[in-house]
Amino acid sequence: MKPKLLNPRVLLTLFILLVFASCQKNDVYESNTFYGPEVKMGNGKARSFATIERFTNKPLAIGFELDKNALVNLPAGQTDGIEEVEYLLPLHQKAAESTLFTHLIANWNPHGHFPGPYLLPHFDFHCYMLSESVRKNITADDPKSVQPIPDGYLPPTYIGPLGPEPQMGGHCVDVTSPELNGSQFTQTFVYGAYNGKVAFYEPMITYDFLRGIAQQSFAIKQPQKFSAAGYYPTQYSITKSADGKIYVSLEGFVKRVAN
Repeated sequence: MKPKLLNPRVLLTLFILLVFASCQKNDVYESNTFYGPEVKMGNGKARSFATIERFTNKPLAIGFELDKNALVNLPAGQTDGIEEVEYLLPLHQKAAESTLFTHLIANWNPHGHFPGPYLLPHFDFHCYMLSESVRKNITADDPKSVQPIPDGYLPPTYIGPLGPEPQMGGHCVDVTSPELNGSQFTQTFVYGAYNGKVAFYEPMITYDFLRGIAQQSFAIKQPQKFSAAGYYPTQYSITKSADGKIYVSLEGFVKRVAN
């Protein structure tokens, strides 16, 4: 007895249903990118961005987008007396809802800053977990900026907080970083501190390195403990797009529990 063949229309319907089910299953891995408002930088513009996984709201990347002219005609410092320029990049509401970060600031240092290895022109890319109002009220002698962070909440090779810095807080540096051991500074990662907790994540990158690199990622050393539950980055990246935009981003997010 021959097996009965299915009607071609039935086969087509089953095929469409299978394809649809497959697409529905993979939707969870799709993502959307959300941008903050544009801010003038150099001859171009900069803005924040955050790439968020759909349905799960897991952050995949958060950081800074600089267009192809943003690094052109930045304040030179030597001729205009500028020591530092602050570019406040607000986050899109979706980014603030899905991450522990509240706002981003790119600090342009045309002369660099102390200590010695960091005297080259560079950017401090601050990703704050403090509210903007709290950050703005940090003074140059605020004792909370240098309040010790309990053991385990910083990677073991980090020391600090050092400072304080007004409207920033304290800074914690990795004593094994190449620039602190005889090499020239190109990029490094700093943990920020305030009120005894990690308050911001900060890739520091020289102007020349930022312009010259095509794409590279760097691991962020991880602490053993976290003061708040949420997603934390494990690396930061510098990427250039085909149209000349530069992206500095925190990536590799992992969900942590408070402990």
